[in-house]
Amino acid sequence: MPLSYWPFAFSTAVYLINRLPTPTLNHLSPYFKLFGTFPNYSKLRSFGCLCYPWLRPYTSHKLESRSSPCVFVGYSPTQSAYLCLDTSTAHLYTSRHVRFVESIFPFVTSHTSLPRATSSTISEWCSITLPVMATPSVNVGFAPPSSLLTPTAPSQSQDPSQNNTTCATPTPEPDSHSSVPVPETKCDCANNPPLPPTQNDPNQPPDLSPSPHVIVTRSKHNIHKPIQKLNLTAQLQQPTLEPTTVTQALKDPKWRQAMSAEFDALLRNGTWDLVPSHPTQNLVGCKWIFRTKYLPNGSIDRYKARLVAKGFHQRPGIDYSETFSPVIKPTTVRLVLSLAVSQGWSLRQLDVNNAFLQGTLTEDVFMSQPPGFIDRDHPHHVCKLRKTIYGLKQAPRAWYHELRQFLLQFGFINSIADTSLFIFNNHDTILYLLVYVDDIIIIGNNVEAAQTFIQQLSQRFSLKDLGPLIYFLGVEVTSHTNGLFLSQRKYIADLLNRTHMTEAKPAPTPLATSPILTL
Repeated sequence: MPLSYWPFAFSTAVYLINRLPTPTLNHLSPYFKLFGTFPNYSKLRSFGCLCYPWLRPYTSHKLESRSSPCVFVGYSPTQSAYLCLDTSTAHLYTSRHVRFVESIFPFVTSHTSLPRATSSTISEWCSITLPVMATPSVNVGFAPPSSLLTPTAPSQSQDPSQNNTTCATPTPEPDSHSSVPVPETKCDCANNPPLPPTQNDPNQPPDLSPSPHVIVTRSKHNIHKPIQKLNLTAQLQQPTLEPTTVTQALKDPKWRQAMSAEFDALLRNGTWDLVPSHPTQNLVGCKWIFRTKYLPNGSIDRYKARLVAKGFHQRPGIDYSETFSPVIKPTTVRLVLSLAVSQGWSLRQLDVNNAFLQGTLTEDVFMSQPPGFIDRDHPHHVCKLRKTIYGLKQAPRAWYHELRQFLLQFGFINSIADTSLFIFNNHDTILYLLVYVDDIIIIGNNVEAAQTFIQQLSQRFSLKDLGPLIYFLGVEVTSHTNGLFLSQRKYIADLLNRTHMTEAKPAPTPLATSPILTL
């Protein structure tokens, strides 16, 4: 193991000593003396072995590997977990779920090819372990006393091209911490084969001994494969336009204006009344949600800020009872569009502003004041809701019930097959109304009757007339003389952008152009 990782070995040794019995404590461990319980010996593993920790908490997305080969370097001092070192990234992971391969030691693989200890290897080992002052260009060896070696033992390794020469080992300066004498010796390099160099000494030449199986690798030729960092530029192409906190949104004039518009709409609609708080009240929290609205071509349409109640604070049976609200079925949308094309009827699209704020509450619901818009005169008051607000459990149902009552009073009939389809049939006037929460589509054979209905509906609810149908439920609608063209270009573009495939080469079909079909 490299010296830079030896603090882990020292900590592991201390960890084991504290858990092993000692004669000083009557054959009890220091751990038992301190905590009064025996340590868990089943947790112990071989230091420096190969391990595979569970890396799911450290990964950025689910496609990354859940584990990678690491080296076990000790135990966590603060929790019941293991310390695993990733040698490729030098990252230290702390994980409780680790699989160990105690027969493989990654840091020992570089020493497995060394020969058995002989007189020559002892000389080389001494030259490595004992510090020797020498110039970097000269490979200085160390010769131990003659009592340990045979008279013909060489003292250092030479290049094969210099095997026929007689070399003298210079006497290095003795180390202040070493008491072993360092005599000057001479060796006949022609009579002794060179020693195999170890991989710990960077000045040793590579092993040039013949091998029956020569393996050519990149590392032997100093060719290293560069580390590839993919998708970094693709993730930074489109910055995040939506703030995540109220403080961040209030610093941007665009989002501050959107929040003010939403708050003013709540006040004009009479959504709540400020009342003193009471300990018996179940207080529902609220938060701001920020969304950027886009056009079908992908450009920014407007910035939308929405005050949403934290409906998970509501208590069932007390704060709400029924929550189901029907929406239009896709089959009904296709059927009505086909009818409009076959009859040549016009398509109009409406958008109800703050639709969920139009519903009336029948229960007593108390909500905290909106963040960033707390009343200065009554900072400790709470909001008693009179109208529904986004996020409440019963908000969709209350809005649908309010709209349905108005349509029935106007003369519409609720379809039995689809409760979000309303039909108006009066003499020669036929109108169809499709409702999907706050998005409304109107088709019919009488344009004047449709315009009259829109005017009366705008007097009851705050509407936005979007004109001819262009974009509905993620589908882009293009009118032609012979029909309608439906596409999901924006959805496909968003999908490609999310998967980083905007620069991918398009193909007309994923299959072969001339496949061979067999029975």
